[in-house]
Amino acid sequence: MTALNWSKVSARNRMRQRGTESVSGARSAPVNQLQHGRGHSDRPAPELRTRKLAEPVIVSEFWANRRGESVRIQLREFEGLALVDIRKHYTAADGTMQPTKKGLSIAIARLPDLAKAMNQAVIKAIELGLIKGAEGGDG
Repeated sequence: MTALNWSKVSARNRMRQRGTESVSGARSAPVNQLQHGRGHSDRPAPELRTRKLAEPVIVSEFWANRRGESVRIQLREFEGLALVDIRKHYTAADGTMQPTKKGLSIAIARLPDLAKAMNQAVIKAIELGLIKGAEGGDG
């Protein structure tokens, strides 16, 4: 690779650490930069550096299917960055729940954006009749 390509790899790694890389790999500004107009830095912004979590905190878990898989939402830390982690877990032979490789981990600062997107998905699913609304609508 050329120096330019290594520079792009380094930049992408920094964006991944901050939780600012989009699905397509395109560059997007982190929440704190959008709100405060700060430039890029190799260190997480003060808003992203939080108190240490001794271990992951399970916020919610529900069964995904009848094969013994669950969806677990937890708060955890990786390399000093607080994350929200949404991941499927399966029931291992010894009866413990083990994480799958597939899941989503994003910087905790992006949690409001994720919540807004999930609310929009619920509204759209109700509009399309895929699920019932809270008021007992059609579907």
